[in-house]
Amino acid sequence: MTINELYLDFRRNYMEVRLRPSTIRGYAVNMENHALPLLGDKELERLTVEDLDRLSAELLSRLSAKSVVYVHASLRKMLNYAIRRGYISANPYGMFDMPRVNKYRYTVLDREQKKRLLTACVGTPIEAPVFLSLRHGLRRGECLGIIPETDISIGRRVLHIQRTRSVEHGKEIVTPCKTENSDRNILLDDEDLERIFRIRKATGGKYLCNLSPASLEKQFRKLIRSAGLPPIRFHDLRHSFATYMLECGINPKIVSDVLGHSNVGVTLDIYSHPDVMMQAVCLQAMRNL
Repeated sequence: MTINELYLDFRRNYMEVRLRPSTIRGYAVNMENHALPLLGDKELERLTVEDLDRLSAELLSRLSAKSVVYVHASLRKMLNYAIRRGYISANPYGMFDMPRVNKYRYTVLDREQKKRLLTACVGTPIEAPVFLSLRHGLRRGECLGIIPETDISIGRRVLHIQRTRSVEHGKEIVTPCKTENSDRNILLDDEDLERIFRIRKATGGKYLCNLSPASLEKQFRKLIRSAGLPPIRFHDLRHSFATYMLECGINPKIVSDVLGHSNVGVTLDIYSHPDVMMQAVCLQAMRNL
């Protein structure tokens, strides 16, 4: 069996059965555009670590290190599938060193900037996604996918995150959350509910925010300029939420559950270089002792 033949098997019996359409497209690009042209004719049992090193060297000449890691991750997943199917007995990635990638240094808003942004967004079409991301750590697609009538339990004061709304190739798609943990419940307070009901009354429509992702991004850039804030990505609101929670000494497992990460290790990996001020909770603990 060649790598090309394994890919067809993997796509038919794993990708198209288990993965979301957007994830399938990512795997397909990684394999069909990058891995298969270089390794596709290779016999599966003859694939070596040296072949993976050559793949890295070739791809790094035209792609970023992060993109090359994504290609390797797709290929590694496919080879793990081959082991489960009994096609090979070992995965050469067990002895392979991934290219080194510098972590993205996200921007975090301080307390005064958060207040300024929450004030500036009031009454705008993007008030709902801004406050939900900054106050509760929601992703952009999750903010856009909220249907108030079905997703909010007023009695329990709980918001159920169960779908994400995005655009693929110019067409809007609505899909279940990425991981099981992403389908989660978010506890709201009275202020949250009051704001949501006010926004709902003003906007109408199916979703709490009926803008497209592109329109949201455009209006967000305009909003932060008018509020005198530094240029940031919308996703940095989520980072600001998570960082503030950890600064306050909130248990990382709780923060991970609120963010919808697959496990607490993901949270700790992303925020493994926290601001030194997060150590204040350590000093306070020793004072208490």
